[in-house]
Amino acid sequence: MTGSPPGPVFLGTAAFAVPILESLAGSRHRPSLVVTRVDSKAGRGLRESVTPVAEAACTLGLPVVKTSHPSSVAGIPEGCRFAVSAAFGLWLPAKFIALFPQGVLNVHPSLLPRHRGPCPVERAILEGDPETGVSFMLTDSGWDTGPVVSAIRTPVGEGEDSGMLSSRLAELAAREMGGIIDGYLGGLLEPAPQSGEASHADKLTDREALLDWSRPAGELLRKVRAFAPTPGARTSFRGRLLKILAAAASDSTIPAGSLAVRDGRLLAGCGEGSMELLRLQPESRKAMDGGAFLAGYRPLPGEPLG
Repeated sequence: MTGSPPGPVFLGTAAFAVPILESLAGSRHRPSLVVTRVDSKAGRGLRESVTPVAEAACTLGLPVVKTSHPSSVAGIPEGCRFAVSAAFGLWLPAKFIALFPQGVLNVHPSLLPRHRGPCPVERAILEGDPETGVSFMLTDSGWDTGPVVSAIRTPVGEGEDSGMLSSRLAELAAREMGGIIDGYLGGLLEPAPQSGEASHADKLTDREALLDWSRPAGELLRKVRAFAPTPGARTSFRGRLLKILAAAASDSTIPAGSLAVRDGRLLAGCGEGSMELLRLQPESRKAMDGGAFLAGYRPLPGEPLG
């Protein structure tokens, strides 16, 4: 009599993958191995920064392998039938995928084929998508092009920024992960080719982060949400960088690109409409709310931004 096959290999790096890993670790699909990217160096002293997935795996008592080349990963348990990936950030070569007879089931935070690529959450907000979701797809040799096993749809909240939406999608995927795996392995969920118009969610650029105050308020509010909590939408004030981390629509009439203070609220005029600046981060300073900015900088009526 032979024992059960080892649990799946889990491939992940970023914080989005952590709830999914934690969910699997508490299920009958507990990973037999966690593969994550090598530690990066960050900060003034260029200290090594452990990935969120590596940190979570250690807490969960799971073995970890760090790599920059998946084809060179060693230690995959003999008899392992499939792998699960989420926010791994490395392309998987065909010979690595072939190690798993039942494939690599990838969790992608969009409704594929819309927003294939590295920044699907941010692009969904930037483009004003009314809904998004999580797709569970089998990895092939392309970028997010494999057949979809299942997809879960959810509205994009009016006030959700990228951090909020990413966290919610990760929790949604974590809740459904065990059932999706069971359905797929049991033959109840059949992989189907992606259908519909494809789009690519390119990485965000510094240029895109700039706020053009001649644009409508609705567009700029989406940009603020898409770039929050990091790296932050950008403008300038008194010749120095100013990040806008949170804002809300306002019905006040204010000249585009200028500040106003009304009833203790810090407002900025746009090409159409205006917005209230709720959270800001001046250059070389910590983030602060609008009231703290007013008290510290005392902007003059009509003082310009950008």
